[in-house]
Amino acid sequence: MSTLIKILIGVAVVVVVVSGLVMFFRGKIMGFFENLPGEEQAQFFLSMIK
Repeated sequence: MSTLIKILIGVAVVVVVVSGLVMFFRGKIMGFFENLPGEEQAQFFLSMIK
């Protein structure tokens, strides 16, 4: 029973950390992509795939 509680607490901690990181970096990442012109943005994504 205590193992199940530890797993649930671990999952809850991971969810909180990931959601916090997403909320923290959301504005910065979207601002970075909005500043790129359209053609350069397409080339940027293509260069990441290669």
